[in-house]
Amino acid sequence: MSTTIKRALSLFLCAALLFGALPLTAVHAADPTSGTCGANLTWVYDSDIKTLTISGTGEMNKYDFSYYNRTWVTTAPWRPYYNIMKTLVINSGVTSIGDSAFDGCTGLTSVTIPDSVTSIGDYAFDGCTSLADVYYGGSESDRQRINIDSHNDSLLNA
Repeated sequence: MSTTIKRALSLFLCAALLFGALPLTAVHAADPTSGTCGANLTWVYDSDIKTLTISGTGEMNKYDFSYYNRTWVTTAPWRPYYNIMKTLVINSGVTSIGDSAFDGCTGLTSVTIPDSVTSIGDYAFDGCTSLADVYYGGSESDRQRINIDSHNDSLLNA
């Protein structure tokens, strides 16, 4: 095969690879601002007011928060907003907050939890070092009925 043909073929293959990769870059260019977080639950992040809102009915998924390659990594779908979200609003109808759902959300300052929540999973609010305000819907006795698993000191001390 001649050198000219080899060069032309090489250029063609490089161009094909380059143009083939462009759609992948475009798809991943923006982080998602909404999705699902349970069988009947959805989440929406509003960047203008730095607020994550959970809506729907039923239980939230459980998530993992682990140390990988010298970095803490979460499987929660709102992970791009972990250090910038300030407010979490959980709407009525949500019955549980999953394990490690907000573990390590260092920017989180305010959480609203409705009286429909009956359980909060392990590490759900661990490491939320800026959490200062927790608003519970319902009465004090409603709040006391919530089963709060271990490692949620940030929530309990706010």
